[in-house]
Amino acid sequence: MERRWSTGTKRIVVVSAAVLLFLALTRLRALLAPLIVAMILAYILNPIVEGLRRLLRLPRTAAAILIYLGLLALIAVGPALLIPPFIAAVQGFAGDFPNLVARFGERLEQPLVVGEFQLDLTTGYQQIQGSLEGLVSTAAQQTVSIVSNVASALLWSIFVLVASFYMVKDAPHLTRWAEEVVPPEARADYRRLMEQIAATWNAFLRGQLILCVTMGLVVGITMSLIGLPKAWLIGLLFGALEFIPNLGPLIASIPAVLLAFFEGSTWLPLSNLWFTILVIGVNVALQQLENTILVPRIIGSSLNLHPLV
Repeated sequence: MERRWSTGTKRIVVVSAAVLLFLALTRLRALLAPLIVAMILAYILNPIVEGLRRLLRLPRTAAAILIYLGLLALIAVGPALLIPPFIAAVQGFAGDFPNLVARFGERLEQPLVVGEFQLDLTTGYQQIQGSLEGLVSTAAQQTVSIVSNVASALLWSIFVLVASFYMVKDAPHLTRWAEEVVPPEARADYRRLMEQIAATWNAFLRGQLILCVTMGLVVGITMSLIGLPKAWLIGLLFGALEFIPNLGPLIASIPAVLLAFFEGSTWLPLSNLWFTILVIGVNVALQQLENTILVPRIIGSSLNLHPLV
């Protein structure tokens, strides 16, 4: 019968492992983030590869190759389709920016009236006009630098794919190797710990996916109801960026606010300025709904945590 580690032994092992991990991470700082992404990607794709292997009765390597060929095709085709329109959009926006600034100034020439108070916005507009024009002009001139950064990101993406491919392909061997490293008397604890970690990760990812779909639908429907142009694209963006905690919804709200200000509502009888304020208010309300109701219930139920936690 296998003996379990004593509490003192477990503490010594944990502290020693933490020290060794810290020393290793200080030497591999540049590779740390890509390796973590590769591990997460391998963890997500491993069940898909295993399912394809069983479905088609393929060797594990062949199943992994099929899955990763699809991902490589997306990486190869996606930038070729997206980068040229992106450059054209940036340069076109820079060319149209003076007209947009002029329209913005015309709106600000009218004082903002709130009850008995009037707020003159022209002074602030004149101060930021020159700064904005210079900023956009600089951004347009640096499209080559942007493309270079995108190319660097693509190289790192390929590294992540290659690393995760070998992790997925050799997952059974890596699992057996890790188990053999553990002393025989501690393998029962190790297996139990790995099962608990896997169950927790699966539950979290499942809950996060449900949250992404839910928020995408809620935002798309809400923005459609108030008449925001391209509301469903905004909803799709919100859903996709839900995987980025806190910062994702903020990034997704920027195009929504810009669309509201420059396009206005498709049916509400509001000026563009007031419609922009409405869109900001709706975004804030939806974020409160997410943080106070959806996240506690969806993520909490997935991880068997009380909503207050």
